Amino acid sequence: MFGISKLVTIWHAVWAYLLLPNMGISQTEVDTDAIYGMQSRIRTLLPVMTEQSDYFSNYKLNLYRAECPLWDNDNAMCSSQGCAVDTLEENEVSDVWKRFSDVDPSSKKNETKCNWEHNSQLDYCYLDEVSSEQDCVFVSLVNNPERFTGYSGDHTAAIWRNIYEQNCFVVDDDESLKEKSRRESFYKPGMYPFQLSPKEDDILTISPSVASQEKRMLNKIISGFHASISSHICENYYDTNRNRWTRNLECWLAKVGNYPERIENIFFNYALLHQAFVRIADQLVEMENNSTSSFCPDNLAIDARTKLAFDNLAFIAQQDRKVIMSSKFFADEESQKFKETFRKHFHDVSRIMDCVGCDKCRLWGKLQITGYGTALKLLFEPETQLNDLRPSEIVALVNTFDRIAHSVQSSFWFQLRRRADLSVKFIQFVIALSFKAPTREILSFFAEQLWYIFYAILYICNVPRLI
Repeated sequence: MFGISKLVTIWHAVWAYLLLPNMGISQTEVDTDAIYGMQSRIRTLLPVMTEQSDYFSNYKLNLYRAECPLWDNDNAMCSSQGCAVDTLEENEVSDVWKRFSDVDPSSKKNETKCNWEHNSQLDYCYLDEVSSEQDCVFVSLVNNPERFTGYSGDHTAAIWRNIYEQNCFVVDDDESLKEKSRRESFYKPGMYPFQLSPKEDDILTISPSVASQEKRMLNKIISGFHASISSHICENYYDTNRNRWTRNLECWLAKVGNYPERIENIFFNYALLHQAFVRIADQLVEMENNSTSSFCPDNLAIDARTKLAFDNLAFIAQQDRKVIMSSKFFADEESQKFKETFRKHFHDVSRIMDCVGCDKCRLWGKLQITGYGTALKLLFEPETQLNDLRPSEIVALVNTFDRIAHSVQSSFWFQLRRRADLSVKFIQFVIALSFKAPTREILSFFAEQLWYIFYAILYICNVPRLI
């Protein structure tokens, strides 16, 4: 007979198995459960903004004419139909954007009522000169969703290798890792038409112990950015055998799920973007006349609706104020001096997005790296105000927040799916050891059907995190 204490122990073990683990997120003040809760409060508002708002569902960028700073990109283009982007013709561009002149407000060509004052010295990423009608195109983000395109192989691996080996940092005193990265790197500084990587003496003079938490932050942002993109691909994966779009658990496990640090970095990036919207909300409160922030359409009704949705998003985020303590970063003299190096590395990553051979991947890569760069500018450049941001930065920030929110939700569903799969496989394993054919096959079949029951149980136990 089992004693009460034994039954309680078994119950706790079963309950611990049914619940997804709650992880702390380094360099933040929250854990994954807190992020789930924050994400649940904005998950219905973000799709309304990014899919139904003319302002936030369109984007203008230099998609085809920007020069890759790493190599000649002519032979690296993806020929898959899934890589193509449907651009908007002039008559298809929404009224919100038609008279939109993204130039200096003092320009006579600027007929909008916007008053942004762009200061490129504060930028953390390269911004396209979208005032150039010849180089830039309008795209509908709704008509070109981020998903599996078939773009893979040596070219995409080379891009990510360059980003990690040339722009991420070695932290603390791990000199062996630093030397290994430099020794095994496929790329060397002299290979670039534009000197993106730090000069040799710069690499040697930046001690791994200097500004270690700022270096970790950049590494986490890049890793979370990469893992988030992988999550979107696996969440919207085209199954060629069934000719349909579906979730691909094996894809997610291989790229994200088997690496806890990648999952954590997705949540870190959510926290970073959330804190940027807290900063925006604080600025909206400080404005004596909130109407000074405008989204610049000629139609005042559209302007009011767009502004209301944006303000609501910021004020909902403001309910959870202390997610990342930005004051802890770049706080001492050494880390302040390091900020320009940090900015340069992130700026270089944004330029590398122009090397992506898949048009759709390049679109979403450029948009999201701009979103992260905008968040960094809001958090770590105190003089940055909402009205200083270009419209392209605001659109990128909102859409990147939507993308990372999707990644958080994908992590939840994929972890549930994995737990249900493991449960059924364990039962089938026990059956295989305990019974002989044909009883074994019959019981194994019914155990496989129990998958839906396990999935439902796991969902019921964990769904409060998403409510």
